Amino acid sequence: MDESVKPAYVFGYGLSYTTFEIAAPVMSKKEYKAGEYAILERNEDYWGEKPKVKEVKWRVMPDAQTILMALEKGEVDLLYGADGDQIDMDSYKKLESEGKYVTDMSGPVASRAILLNAHQDITGDKKVRQALQYAINKQAIVDGVLNGTEEVADTLMAKTVPYCDIKENEISTYLLQPNDILFARTGGTVGKSYLVQEVPEEAIYAGYLIRTRYSQWLCPQYLKFFMESELYWSQLRNGTIATAQPNCNGKTLGKMLLPIPPLSEQYRIFEKVNALFDYCNSI
Repeated sequence: MDESVKPAYVFGYGLSYTTFEIAAPVMSKKEYKAGEYAILERNEDYWGEKPKVKEVKWRVMPDAQTILMALEKGEVDLLYGADGDQIDMDSYKKLESEGKYVTDMSGPVASRAILLNAHQDITGDKKVRQALQYAINKQAIVDGVLNGTEEVADTLMAKTVPYCDIKENEISTYLLQPNDILFARTGGTVGKSYLVQEVPEEAIYAGYLIRTRYSQWLCPQYLKFFMESELYWSQLRNGTIATAQPNCNGKTLGKMLLPIPPLSEQYRIFEKVNALFDYCNSI
């Protein structure tokens, strides 16, 4: 849109946010009223390519009907979002058929799921859950509920999600095994670890975690105790990448120095420390 004709986009947004934060430096906050609107203006000092518009007004709207009416009256130039937090799919299809609006849908970034409680008597049986999965007509749901706007998902993550489209013979590479240690790579829990003691079902680790696996000459319980020590945390703090969300990676962990006594001594230390923890818990 030529900014000499129309210098501002107006975004209609369906969620009733009461706070507004801008993380990207390309636009800066000019004006803001909680629960109503935020006006962003182009950051002329931004080092990269600048937005084509000078100003954006981001409006908070209470429901999908208000958003639809605002668009039809010309009060809003652009809507975006997913079915459920914007206008519903019937309204979207109606707007698309009128030919007055430009409509577009992105590729899939997630999958819808029907979740079963595996802790109940009936659904606790894996074969029952498999039978229910086979009985569900996913194509009928796509056609009848989603108006044919989505595709049948045969995987948990959409294949367009980076690093999620892996070959069948590569799955075993990502499966968890007993004595694996997982680390949080980012956020407020960065550096915290968890020792996998058992894996009752095949499972993989989440993308925000780092999985580590060690040789037979290292006691995993001893390593887990080390990861609770001040020596570990001081090295982690020095190696953490300082951003808005602190994060670490495999290189950070790989550069750490740790005391490695003989294997028998590692197990003796683990048993002694574990006994002390048990004693403390009993007091």
